[in-house]
Amino acid sequence: MTMKMVEKSKSQVWLPFGCVLFCLGCFANVFVPEVAQGAFVTKTIQFNESDGFAISGTSITASGEAQYVIEGMSVGISTGIFLYPQQSSGEWWSDQPIHSTSLGSQAAGTGPIEFSLTLDSPTPGQTFDMESITLLGYSEPSTTIEQTVRVTFTGTKIVNGTMSSVTWLSDEFEADELSPLVITFDDEFHGLTSLAWSQGGTARAHQFDNITFSTVTAVPEPGTFLAMIALTTMGFVTRGRRWIGKRLQVV
Repeated sequence: MTMKMVEKSKSQVWLPFGCVLFCLGCFANVFVPEVAQGAFVTKTIQFNESDGFAISGTSITASGEAQYVIEGMSVGISTGIFLYPQQSSGEWWSDQPIHSTSLGSQAAGTGPIEFSLTLDSPTPGQTFDMESITLLGYSEPSTTIEQTVRVTFTGTKIVNGTMSSVTWLSDEFEADELSPLVITFDDEFHGLTSLAWSQGGTARAHQFDNITFSTVTAVPEPGTFLAMIALTTMGFVTRGRRWIGKRLQVV
């Protein structure tokens, strides 16, 4: 009589723990892969005052840095430093928000100046999807320099373990006018490790603004979730054994 009651107690005690382990297994197989992929977040860099740009002065251009990291994106220049126009200058794009500016450079001079984008966080070297960017002129009109220009963008990505590149040639725009040209990239510019473009072989400088890109948010690796599941399961089992031991004691 006593043995029958003990066997029944074992089945009743272990049934809840079996359900818990089954649910945790389903969580690991279904939920973890989805979470590990993260979620895409789209950001736009506007180079405004909250990013540290002083844009209320009276000078034509303000000297900047050779690199900025904003919204997790590193914006670099190959030669010299960035320049950015002040709101009171003739180089400022009036369609910009009142507390926002754009980045540019000095004239190329002896050679082209290249701008570049690489993701700095959440993980350096992580890929990103390039969505759009705005180009506009920067220099004063000149009769000796070609006014109508096009800009070539080169994106670098890894396809099947091999480094490859994609290119995008912009439409023509007047480099001596502050008329913005919005470039919207297609799916070929998704999964980039870097993006670069040149202001061209002429001595004319360009501005750019409103860099819009998407990237995956940082999330724990699947192994982290599995470790959490394992620890939780071990806790249940340990407590279960203690409880079972007490229930099955026969006085």
